[in-house]
Amino acid sequence: MLRTDKRINSMSALLALAAAITMAPVIGADFDQALDNFKRGKYVEAAADFQEIVDQQPEYDYGWFLLGMSFLKMNKFDDAESSIQKAIDLNGERFEYHHGLANARYKAANYAKTVAALKTAESMADDASSQFALYRLRGLSYIALEKWADAVQDLDKAQKIKKDPVVLDRLSLGYYKLRHYDKALPVLRQAIQAKANDATLLMRMTNSLLNLGAETRDEARKSSYFKEALTTAEKLQGIKGGDSDITNLVGRAAFGAKSFPKAEQAFRKVIAQKPNYCYAMVNLGKVYIAMERWSDADSILGDAAKCAPKMAVVYESRGFALMKQKKLPEAIAQFNKAMEIKPSESTRQMIQTCQNNIEVAEENAAMAALEAKQAAEAAKAQAEYEEAQRKQKEWEEAQRKRDD
Repeated sequence: MLRTDKRINSMSALLALAAAITMAPVIGADFDQALDNFKRGKYVEAAADFQEIVDQQPEYDYGWFLLGMSFLKMNKFDDAESSIQKAIDLNGERFEYHHGLANARYKAANYAKTVAALKTAESMADDASSQFALYRLRGLSYIALEKWADAVQDLDKAQKIKKDPVVLDRLSLGYYKLRHYDKALPVLRQAIQAKANDATLLMRMTNSLLNLGAETRDEARKSSYFKEALTTAEKLQGIKGGDSDITNLVGRAAFGAKSFPKAEQAFRKVIAQKPNYCYAMVNLGKVYIAMERWSDADSILGDAAKCAPKMAVVYESRGFALMKQKKLPEAIAQFNKAMEIKPSESTRQMIQTCQNNIEVAEENAAMAALEAKQAAEAAKAQAEYEEAQRKQKEWEEAQRKRDD
């Protein structure tokens, strides 16, 4: 459950109160004094004054409403809800009453009841200001309830009426949780304009960009996403310092942007800080593979297999590095481990490729052996022929000398 944002509630409550004040009947000096205390932040005194007013005039709905708002400012949520509900019972046609009730429930972390109050009030929100207040508070309540689809519907309506940093922040979170990274990205850009150094927003944006880069098949867009991710990750690193998770994020972004030396540096730094950071080991192994440093990849992935023995990608990557070194039986052994954990067609094909290469190598070796044997036999025959020729020549030379 998300923490209540006091500034959100204060602003929403004041908007509702301001709208209500313009419609309030004047009932004398006691009311003026109570209202003055409220405006000056003297909520205890204001509550006492409004309590006295409604005791004298129990049918005065606006007095009950302001009594409830005074209690709300004092964080007496039950008293606030009770008083505002009394105002609604007396006059249920005023939007600000229902919005005030919703605020009391929201601050008390009763988010489902907040939504219920705002659904009742929706038909009464007949101007842009009321609609913004309703969609904003209901969207925030849905966020707190982790009802992401409902949240983005309301928060999107709110941000179309008015750009608000909190709405943009929460709307981006809703899209992010729904994995709608393409929709989250433009909202995040607007949110970061208002809160440039917000680490949470930068983290969310970096991860959104990394996911978009991984998903797209368009190489130009992929490159653009990863380069932007690297920019935001490095900015985040500048804010958060040497946090190993953020350094790992920089490495991932650099790898996606094909800035391999920077990626290697980041992952090595993470591993130096946390020697058992398995994901950093795997990522470093992928960097070495991209750089065609097969032996280095095999070494670090061997370390990764010790701390993450159930990660199929470790064995897939290590198998590939071994295959590139023509260590085919060892590669097959790694691929088989990956298949045991997470069978995949691509891994099966790699095994088949290794087996085919072994068969070809065996056939080539057999052919080479046969050719070597044939060459040796031919050389032997040639030597025997030459020896016979030499002896024949010697015999003929001896005969010639004897005849002379």
